[in-house]
Amino acid sequence: MLYTEDFQQRAIETKDWLHSELQIAEQAIHLEGVVRELSADPMNPVITVQEAKCAFNSEYLR
Repeated sequence: MLYTEDFQQRAIETKDWLHSELQIAEQAIHLEGVVRELSADPMNPVITVQEAKCAFNSEYLR
C-alpha cells in the first residue's frame, strides 16, 4: 500500500483493518511511503507509476 507522509497513520489503520476484518495476513500487506506530490495529484499517472515502481523495486531488492 502506497502512502504519503501525511497519511501514514491512516495507512497503518487500514493495514490493521485489512488484517483484522478481512483476515489478510499482515505479511501480505506492505506499507511503502512515497513522495508528497502524490497527495497533491493522486491521479497523476506519471507520479503514480514512478512511485509504484520504486516501491516494487525496494521490496524485491531487500
